[in-house]
Amino acid sequence: MRRSRFAPRAAAFLVLLWVLHCGNELVSAVPPAGWYDYSAYTDCRARPEPALYNGGILKFGDSGDDPDGWRTTETGVFSPAFVVYNLTKTTMYTFSCWVKLEGAYSALITARLSPDNAGARCIATVLARSDCWAFVKGGFTLDWPSQTGVIFFQNADKTPMKITVASGSLQPFTTDQWAMHQQDTIRKRRKRMATVHVADPQGGRVVGASVTVQQTAKDFPLGSAIASTILGNDAYQKWFVDRFNAAVFEDELKWYSTEPMSGLLRFDVPDQMLAFVRSHRVMVRGHNIFWENQDATPRWVKNLTSPDDLRSAVNARIQNLMTRYRGEFAHWDVNNEMLHYNFYEQRLGPNASMEFFSVAQDADPLATLFMNEYNVIETCDDPFSTVDTYVTKLKELRNGGAILEGIGLEGHFSKPNIPLMRAILDKLATLGLPIWFTEIDISNKFDAQTQAVYLEQVMREAYSHPAVSGIMLWTALHPNNGCYQMCLTDWKLNNLPVGDVVDRLLNEWRTLQAGGQTDAHGAWSFSGYLGEYVVSKAHEHGEYGPSESSSLSLLSHSEFTSRASLMDSSPSPAPAPSGGTSTANLRWGILRRALLAHSSSSRASEGTCNDKDDFNISRKASRGFSLLECQSLPTSQLINSLGNFVNGNDLECQKDVYVCYKLPGEGSSKLNLVFRREDSLDLNDIEASNRFDIDTTGLVCCWPSEEVLAYYCINNSDMFRSKKVLELGSGYGLAGLVIAASTNADEVVISDGNPQVVGYIQKNICINAENFGETKVKSMMLHWEKEQASEMTNTFDIIVASDCTFFKQFHQSLARVVKSLLKHSTTSQAIFLSPKRGDSLDKFLEIIKENGLCYELIENYDPTVWNVHNKYTIDDRAWPNYDVEHCYPLLVRIKFFSE
Repeated sequence: MRRSRFAPRAAAFLVLLWVLHCGNELVSAVPPAGWYDYSAYTDCRARPEPALYNGGILKFGDSGDDPDGWRTTETGVFSPAFVVYNLTKTTMYTFSCWVKLEGAYSALITARLSPDNAGARCIATVLARSDCWAFVKGGFTLDWPSQTGVIFFQNADKTPMKITVASGSLQPFTTDQWAMHQQDTIRKRRKRMATVHVADPQGGRVVGASVTVQQTAKDFPLGSAIASTILGNDAYQKWFVDRFNAAVFEDELKWYSTEPMSGLLRFDVPDQMLAFVRSHRVMVRGHNIFWENQDATPRWVKNLTSPDDLRSAVNARIQNLMTRYRGEFAHWDVNNEMLHYNFYEQRLGPNASMEFFSVAQDADPLATLFMNEYNVIETCDDPFSTVDTYVTKLKELRNGGAILEGIGLEGHFSKPNIPLMRAILDKLATLGLPIWFTEIDISNKFDAQTQAVYLEQVMREAYSHPAVSGIMLWTALHPNNGCYQMCLTDWKLNNLPVGDVVDRLLNEWRTLQAGGQTDAHGAWSFSGYLGEYVVSKAHEHGEYGPSESSSLSLLSHSEFTSRASLMDSSPSPAPAPSGGTSTANLRWGILRRALLAHSSSSRASEGTCNDKDDFNISRKASRGFSLLECQSLPTSQLINSLGNFVNGNDLECQKDVYVCYKLPGEGSSKLNLVFRREDSLDLNDIEASNRFDIDTTGLVCCWPSEEVLAYYCINNSDMFRSKKVLELGSGYGLAGLVIAASTNADEVVISDGNPQVVGYIQKNICINAENFGETKVKSMMLHWEKEQASEMTNTFDIIVASDCTFFKQFHQSLARVVKSLLKHSTTSQAIFLSPKRGDSLDKFLEIIKENGLCYELIENYDPTVWNVHNKYTIDDRAWPNYDVEHCYPLLVRIKFFSE
């Protein structure tokens, strides 16, 4: 972090106010006239939805009937069909409808356009069924105008069947309108408005101050493949880091490179490449662990005839690769191109891929695991990799227990169909997973100028789609063979036409420098691309110096306004977010790698942390006790059932996930909880941790101890009846909500010291209000080291908490809060569930005694929990790396009087 320069007569405050405003959600209401509708559906429905754009220009045959009407067509028969007139060149046409089959349970159906009886071209596909309606979405452009066109439907295998079509729509957009949609999404998703306030040390507004901001790093990952040819080539390395903030190794991590013969491990080259990207703060994807293509499988692996030998080899491959690089690669492509090939599944069974994901997750719990496939986004003519086929495989893996958190689209394009590309992204976005373009290039069958035109079309569409989280180009440079299909430069690093396109877009998609003077309110505003900025204020003699505490500010997606208070008269700079030894910094040192792995665009400053502590955090995302039945809810279902309880902006940002917990017992309640996506954490969260001096681990996930606490409360519901209950350090509030919904407590207060977390608690209270009966439920911001709880002294019959004893810095204040807020009676008690974590719990219990409280420590407090614990202890396959001291919560009962 740079030190500020201070002017002797120009002491002032700068406050950076980031006004957050997210864009359209993907499943949206009808957009204004002339605007694109991102609505899409991948679930089969009992009835079709209304036609998008009220049908647009589409007509059935010559009848002019309502496009929402149902029509039936025999496979391959043109009439009745959609007839369209006067199609124009270069217009973007987006097509959609709903289809249902008769004569077969399911089939791959292709929608085709035949303009002026010319050759038919694919414009959309769908996996249709006979028992429900499936949604079709696609599109096309034409290279020449057409007087008449017919859109018809074909069964991929040509077997006879009837296809019923409803809610057809064809909406044209001019190229200017399409570009306007792209720019609008970029404005909402990739940029933010910011206001800089300048004040003097007494808080007075400074009018006419000159302010400058300069972007130093971009939030959106845009990178390229690299090969070993970059090692030792200083010019190539400089060229790369001057442009890109993300990388992927072309071949160097593939199995045939790292283990060409059984047991002969070669990691020297990827080690050197990793050192290069790490030294330049470049995020890197891991590509790949396995490749289903037999031709890309090491020869010695293909020669393994025994399934047991092959299984042993693949398990060793995962361990060798991911143990060595644990925490280094933000993503891993686990089993490449499994829609097209099946080398491993053919030999190890249909669950082989699911096993790969499971073992990979255990080997590196912080990595985001991807499927990666070609011809999903590039075309709809490949029957093996249609968008619905991809969605089905993704759902199958996730339903089978795979921790699959990313969608990889290779993007090896010939001539791109941009309306089809957007439609496919819309359908994939319904899964709520980050979408990455992982290997973009344009076929070398085109000349250099045509490649450049097509690349710009693809990159603009990818960057502007709200569901896309990153872009990688497949342009690793080789001295003799050039590149796979497309090079950005020649070997002397002179730009080729596609290189000019990339440079132009990189410059367009960043805020090089902006500046101006503060107005009558001491404020100056600007619109900037998300990323890291240096903020400066001109001194009286006209020189600029960086503002002290935000010489590095990450401005990113967040539902909270972020502020940085800056005073250029301070004698020393404020500490960087992940350095130093403050309480908040120590906590975030442990979570730093989780942030880096799950939010590849949020790159914190380098710090240090203890690998053992990092590894032993008992993250629910990796494993849990599975005591409460839960399932994720689609956003659309939650919107329909919860209405105004959910903030629309949250859904638009796709920062949240929605989980339904079914409580045990006949007729028991269901609780719907809103959580932050694990990959949405950013440096605003660290800034909040530092500003409020609180623990922000509650934003990471629902921790196993809280699940156990919730389960314990259900099984001991009588103790809460008619009682006033407080939950401390609640995270998302699962235990407190369970108590409110199932125990007939008089009042439940669910508290946390982090205002971001409290916001989620209040949201979850509102969502589940109908389950609480007569129980009064409220959220509360409660910082253990502040005096804000003094009015509640001697109030609560029961206090509950989970996993709150980890940080020794808080032990004294936590004990004081318990003693202050617990009723001074023989029946009041505090119930804590916490793992031992070295001597952390023991130290807390010593402080409990020092504060005049009594405690009882219980190891076996519930037979079901105890049995699950024993299972994990005995069978390491159930929860690999299960560590009793760090994973199993002990029960602590704290009282004023011993029994």
